[in-house]
Amino acid sequence: MTKVITFCPHGYNTFRNEYPQLLPLLSAFAAGDRERLSRIEVVPHVLWIHDQLRRGKLALRPGAAGRVAYHDPCYLGRHNGIIKEPREVLSRLGAGAPAELENNREHSFCCGAGGGMMWTEETLGRRINHLRTEEIIRSGAAEAATSCPFCLSMLKDGLKDKERPDIQVRDIAQLVADSIQ
Repeated sequence: MTKVITFCPHGYNTFRNEYPQLLPLLSAFAAGDRERLSRIEVVPHVLWIHDQLRRGKLALRPGAAGRVAYHDPCYLGRHNGIIKEPREVLSRLGAGAPAELENNREHSFCCGAGGGMMWTEETLGRRINHLRTEEIIRSGAAEAATSCPFCLSMLKDGLKDKERPDIQVRDIAQLVADSIQ
């Protein structure tokens, strides 16, 4: 079995859900090759980290992180149901369960990068990343975590725009790396 570990939830969704639909169309590949491609396991990095912790392959310093607010990336939570595992990882790092944002889990709110908005300037209404950043600020957490490079960038930009350098945003993998015994 071959395994692909993705860092980007968008890539995870594409490899896991969209590419398999294309396999029947790959007539240039032999049937055996298409069968091997269909057996590739695709795992988002946060699930791989969760599994390593669950199996005792990673040892973390308890309480290494303070209370962290978790932002659910769209393509992990809403689109693929990966909700409890990131929270379990964060619970092992900090003082209890992570702070929940007002819109969370399967009802999470976009970071603002979706639909290519990361590369545009919104001119109507309020910026989506500012709305999400305000939820992070209201959570009272000193730090926010996510599992998506697009979310990471949008939330960092939002906190910078809101002049809140006191609140850091990091990927769960960064928090885990800093907490390994």
